[in-house]
Amino acid sequence: MDKIQLERKAYSPKEVMELLGISQTTIYRWLESGQLPAVKIGGKLWRIPADALEELLSTKREEVRP
Repeated sequence: MDKIQLERKAYSPKEVMELLGISQTTIYRWLESGQLPAVKIGGKLWRIPADALEELLSTKREEVRP
C-alpha cells in the first residue's frame, strides 16, 4: 500500500472520504465510534487532525498485513 502524504493539519470528513476512497457511512461510523479521533466544531462540523488520520492509516495497514 502506498504511503499517503498529508499536507494539512486537519481535514473535513468529505476530504478524508475522497482521500481514502471510503463511503460517507464509513467515515461517520468511525467518527461516532471514536475509531477516528476528531473535533466537532459548533456541534455540526467535524475536523480530523492529520496525526489522527496517519494513526488510523498505520493501524489499518497492520490489520491488512499477513
